Amino acid sequence: MAPAQATTRPGKLINDNRNAREQASELMGYARDLTIDGLMEDKPRLIWAAHYLCALGKALLDDAELGMMR
Repeated sequence: MAPAQATTRPGKLINDNRNAREQASELMGYARDLTIDGLMEDKPRLIWAAHYLCALGKALLDDAELGMMR
């Protein structure tokens, strides 16, 4: 089964946007953990993974903000 996707659309309830923000917050927490692990263990791949998770979290937050403005 495919994992649930967190997207927002114009006209969706604020609750859905809040859920997207919560999921983005979790992604940022994982990115933080990966960054620390990558630095402590000298594993650049973990740092790159954190970089991509940050970008995904930002996109999710931007999408939630756009959904709230419409």
